[in-house]
Amino acid sequence: MRDKYHREFKHAWQDAKEKGFGLMDMGHKVRVDPDKLAFLSPSGKYQKMRSEIQLRTLLRSLQKIYTEKFGDTPDPYSFDLKEPERFFERLARAGEICTLKYVLGHEDGGLNLDKHSTIIKGKKHFVWERGGDD
Repeated sequence: MRDKYHREFKHAWQDAKEKGFGLMDMGHKVRVDPDKLAFLSPSGKYQKMRSEIQLRTLLRSLQKIYTEKFGDTPDPYSFDLKEPERFFERLARAGEICTLKYVLGHEDGGLNLDKHSTIIKGKKHFVWERGGDD
């Protein structure tokens, strides 16, 4: 029994590394696959932990869609305006991912809260530029 628990825990830990979080049912000592997790609630009331798990699941789904559509590491600020719809979809999805990462406390997620910054078109990319102080 102990070996099975360690094996399951190892799988959950691997999920945490690959997907950003891992789930373990400590009562039954089994790993829960985050991609196949479903929530059922007859009352419609949500608990805080449920919200966080849902957000992490949504983040994982958004990242998967982004990778399938645009590849592993496309720069959302580069512009190929031959297909403007594709460019704006990529930029919007990157913004959603970044915002969710910020909300969930990921190291690589953040928001630009500088009210003086604006996006300008550079030679090859859109870039953040710091404007004057008000």
